[in-house]
Amino acid sequence: MEHHRARKNELLQEFNTRVAPQKLKLEQVLPSLWKQSYAAPQTLTLAAGAFAAAPSTAAAAVSAASPAFAAQAGVKPEPPPAAAPRTTPPQAAAPINPIERKVLLFRECAAILKKVRDIKAAEIFRKPVSKDQPRYYDVVQKPIDMKTVSERLSKRIYNSPMDFKEDMDQMWVNCFLYNLPDSDAHKNGVKCQRKCEELWQESNLEDRWLQLQLELNPSAPLHTRADILNNQLIKAVVQLKSDSPDALQERKMTFAEKRLLSISLSQLQSAEQCHAVLDIVSLDPNISKSTEGHIELDLDHMNPATLWKLHALIDPG
Repeated sequence: MEHHRARKNELLQEFNTRVAPQKLKLEQVLPSLWKQSYAAPQTLTLAAGAFAAAPSTAAAAVSAASPAFAAQAGVKPEPPPAAAPRTTPPQAAAPINPIERKVLLFRECAAILKKVRDIKAAEIFRKPVSKDQPRYYDVVQKPIDMKTVSERLSKRIYNSPMDFKEDMDQMWVNCFLYNLPDSDAHKNGVKCQRKCEELWQESNLEDRWLQLQLELNPSAPLHTRADILNNQLIKAVVQLKSDSPDALQERKMTFAEKRLLSISLSQLQSAEQCHAVLDIVSLDPNISKSTEGHIELDLDHMNPATLWKLHALIDPG
């Protein structure tokens, strides 16, 4: 309990020193941006209208003195000035209520599914595996496919976007469990998995869903609020920090980054890479060997520097 309280205080202090000043600067700049966007065009329009409506001095004087004399003198009376067009600032869009936002988040899940389904490598995942496939349903205990996922989205069976993501992850697990690493099916599964993870990270659906739950239920438990604040702070601090290698190794990996690293480690095939992983992990003081000399790859107990070294080994780019 003391550890969680200390961690919470640490996160709040980091929020006050790093994120809050940036938010304050933005609030100070917004009024001037509004004036530049709406006040300036209105002034220019009125000035242009006044300039266009101003008649020549001589003609105006003659017309004003006597219309009859103006006609005899051959001076054409000036038409009355046109009224300057009114300019009004655009109306702000009405805020979307939480229920509508919930529907939109599930629509984004459907969009992710469609983008993954449309790539060529996803062909084998678009419908259930045939019952004639040898021993498939003996090996795979939780069969799932994109057609079933689409139906569950349409019928609103999922309670959250994370349930949708869990089914998508299960699809790749089934693929890697049944197919050999050098098979085309296994390779296609890797391609689809990477595409799905990329779209999921870009969407930020998990954090947005948790934030929505707080709005729908203001009396949410403290640990739920702490998790959301923790994720938001980590992302804010990462954006503020430099991209130098030293700064990267000091940053803690997010849950999603650890999950991707774990999946990549489970797919290692060459003996050289496996030995390199063991060499990196053996230098971590938090990891201890068993009496038989085995090393357990527990990512939650590794130092951030060790995790980033493993990440650089798996994905040098």
